[in-house]
Amino acid sequence: MPILFENATTDDDYTEVDWPGNRGGEFQLDGEFDGATVTVKLSLDKGVTYTEPPEGIGQFTSATAESLNVWAVCKIRATISGAGVSTDLTARID
Repeated sequence: MPILFENATTDDDYTEVDWPGNRGGEFQLDGEFDGATVTVKLSLDKGVTYTEPPEGIGQFTSATAESLNVWAVCKIRATISGAGVSTDLTARID
């Protein structure tokens, strides 16, 4: 299960993970948000350029377990923005 970040407390672009493509998965996000937004970003060019999804898709402000269907070989990372004093988040893909 690739971990995008664990016990993250600050705004940042976190670790990228390789996605093998040709499969779906589940994006799991839990912890204390305290105003933070987590955005999933994808790169189809081996991590050179990351693209955010359209507004409202792939952006989370509360704990979730969402289907993540990515059929292309790519890199995935998650970004935290707007972290508060008590933000403490973990994101993984299963």
